[in-house]
Amino acid sequence: TKALLARYDELFQTFGLKKENLVAMFSYFNDIGQYEQFAKHYQAWLPAGKAPSDISVQAPSMGVNELELQFIVAQD
Repeated sequence: TKALLARYDELFQTFGLKKENLVAMFSYFNDIGQYEQFAKHYQAWLPAGKAPSDISVQAPSMGVNELELQFIVAQD
């Protein structure tokens, strides 16, 4: 989770996006039992008071990926 969120930090910087402008987050888990561990790091990654709407689901047919994240981000 930390590595994935760090990669999103890089992408946000590259494309001039801000975490403060997150509108929605979708997370897909091979095993939804991993959600609690993910949520701890995800909540720490977000700016205080700026959590977007989010949906987390189990998607066991994802194949090799244990976690997939998708974000919708508004631009300034």
